[in-house]
Amino acid sequence: GEGGGGKAPPLLPGFVIGFLALAGLNSFGLIPAPVADLAAGLSRWALLVSIAAVGIKTSLGKMLEVGGGAIALIVAETVFLGVFVVAGLHLLG
Repeated sequence: GEGGGGKAPPLLPGFVIGFLALAGLNSFGLIPAPVADLAAGLSRWALLVSIAAVGIKTSLGKMLEVGGGAIALIVAETVFLGVFVVAGLHLLG
């Protein structure tokens, strides 16, 4: 049957709608350059803080419990993504 009658989640999360709206406004030059520059700096700090938060919540002990294969996969994926990004920057840059 149907679930607990709770409210269904939105089709698109609010941050996606906000991102698309701001990207559109910026693409049409409707956001002043100083505001866009400030937002770019703030977004870098927000990304740094969010990555640090993930690192703080990560338990190395629990990762070791998962096993070496999973850790090797995580390391390989990280290296692949790093190489992919650097190659993309080099080719496009």
